[in-house]
Amino acid sequence: MTQQYQQNTINQEPGAPVNIAAAAPGPDARTLSPGEGLIVVDESLAQLDLTLPLAADAPGQIITVQNFSGTNSVTFATQTPDTISGAGTALAVANAVAQFQSDGVATWVQIV
Repeated sequence: MTQQYQQNTINQEPGAPVNIAAAAPGPDARTLSPGEGLIVVDESLAQLDLTLPLAADAPGQIITVQNFSGTNSVTFATQTPDTISGAGTALAVANAVAQFQSDGVATWVQIV
């Protein structure tokens, strides 16, 4: 099955995989919405900065990001007052998976 990337498209059905291609010249930025669980990233053209939804809006949700390009990294940030395991940002290197779970209050716990 061939996957087609939908640049500048984030909001899809809850639970449906979201495909994101970073736009050149970059860096490119997107804010994720509650309900987006699997994010497939192609950032071969530019670095991608993803902002997680508020943890309080996504209690217990797990977000998995597969960064399959070997060129750039993906930076994760939070909205105020949230943190990622006590920090403000996290990084997924090229060809890596990052996974976060909301505590339902103000923290995203980085699982992988």
